[in-house]
Amino acid sequence: MDPGEGSGLWDPIDEDSAGSVSRWSPGDSGNVSQSHSVCSGASAGLLTEEEEEDPGKPGAPPAVLDHLLPAAASSFSGYMLQGYQQAETETLEKCLEDLLIRVDEFVGMLDMIRNDTSQVINDRVPQIHAKASEMRKLYQKIDTLEAFVKKVGGSVALMEEQVTQAETQLGASHNPFKKIFQNISTSPLFSPTADPEATEQISLINGSI
Repeated sequence: MDPGEGSGLWDPIDEDSAGSVSRWSPGDSGNVSQSHSVCSGASAGLLTEEEEEDPGKPGAPPAVLDHLLPAAASSFSGYMLQGYQQAETETLEKCLEDLLIRVDEFVGMLDMIRNDTSQVINDRVPQIHAKASEMRKLYQKIDTLEAFVKKVGGSVALMEEQVTQAETQLGASHNPFKKIFQNISTSPLFSPTADPEATEQISLINGSI
């Protein structure tokens, strides 16, 4: 059996082809480096796609980071600030309860004011109008009474003037009572023959007048 035929798997290499393989030229290094750069570029493209698919990696885009930051902040606040949150929540609830109580009181006061206003408008205002009309009538009566008083005052003043004139005409020393007592003293009943005590009393009366 021919060993060349028995091995039959590998053909002998020609010298030309071996020479071409064994020969080295400076241009081959450029081809090899170019192939390496192409492979590295392809791998870089693959890594970028994987990073876009996996947002947790450091090279994730800003939009994904903007979406993740609020979620992380809320989780952190939920874990770390739970005790402070309870205290602040209790304080806020107390403040809200006090505010609700104040609001209820204010609403009640407004209801009272509204009821009082409606009562005043419906009941008190008509009464005030009625009293105002009565006061107008009373003012008219007062004006009439003032006119009557003025008239009476004028009449009294006129009468006083007439009395004064009459007194001046009759004389200031004229006294009818004195005349009466003088007539009594000159009457025969009170003559000197009468009782001297009675005569003295009459003379005293005349002197006092």
